[in-house]
Amino acid sequence: MEKKKTFASLATIVARIAVFILVIITFNCKKKSTADLIPTTPDVTYFDEKYVLKLSNDTILYYQHFLKSGLDFTVNFYTKDSVIREVKTDSSNKIISVSTYKMGANGYAKAMIDSDFDKNGKLFPVHSYTYYYTNGFLSKTILDTGKQTVSQVMNNNNITEVTFNSMCRNYYTFTSLINKIDLGFNNGLLGKANNNLASGGSYANGCPCGPSSVTASSNFTYELNANNYVTKKVESYTPCHHMGGNVTPTVTTTIYEYK
Repeated sequence: MEKKKTFASLATIVARIAVFILVIITFNCKKKSTADLIPTTPDVTYFDEKYVLKLSNDTILYYQHFLKSGLDFTVNFYTKDSVIREVKTDSSNKIISVSTYKMGANGYAKAMIDSDFDKNGKLFPVHSYTYYYTNGFLSKTILDTGKQTVSQVMNNNNITEVTFNSMCRNYYTFTSLINKIDLGFNNGLLGKANNNLASGGSYANGCPCGPSSVTASSNFTYELNANNYVTKKVESYTPCHHMGGNVTPTVTTTIYEYK
C-alpha cells in the first residue's frame, strides 16, 4: 500500500490522499462490498510487499517497505518545534525525498512542501500543499496554489468520498473493524485516520474511464493479531474496463510487522 510523492497525475494524488481513505480501496460505483476478518496467523511466507513499523503509543516512529527482492525504502519522522520532516531513504540509506510539514494549532499540518534532489544533489521543492480540516478530518487539500483541489466527505468518522477538481470521484465503504494504525502512513499529521478499515471502493468515477465503462474497483480482506493490528491485507483490484469486456483482477498481498 508505498506511494511515490508526486502529484503529476490524479492517480498519484489518490495515493497521497489515501491515508484518510486509508486503505485506498474500492468497489463498483457505490455498490457495497464486504471484507471478512480471518482470525488466523498470517502466512508470512508469501507477500507482494511488506511494511515493518516501529511504534510508540500507536504513533509511527519509522517504517520500512520491502518487496520480494528485499528492502525498498525507509521513512523516518523528525520533529523540531512546529515542523515535522518526513525523510525517505533508499536501501543504501541515501535520502530520496523530504516532506516538510508545518503544524497548526490544532495539532495537524496546515501546509507541506515535498522536496526532491536535483542532478547536483541539492534539495529543491517539487510541490506545495495547503490543508483544511472539518471535525479533525482532512476535508480539503489544495496543491500548488490551486492547480489541484481535493475534497473529502466524512460519514460516521470515515472518509467515504474523495473528489478531484470537482470532477473525478472515489467512493469508499468500510468494515466494522476498528482501524488502530494509520496505514496510509500520514501518521496523524493530516488529521484523523478513518475509524474503520475500508472494505472497498470505486475509483475515478466521472473521469477518463467514462460513464460507458465499469470504473476501477478494489475489495479488501484483513487478518489481525491479538492486539487488533492489521498483519495482512489482501486487495483484489479490477481496472477500468468497457462494458462487457473481460478483465482479470490483480490480487496483492501486503504483510505488516510491528516493533
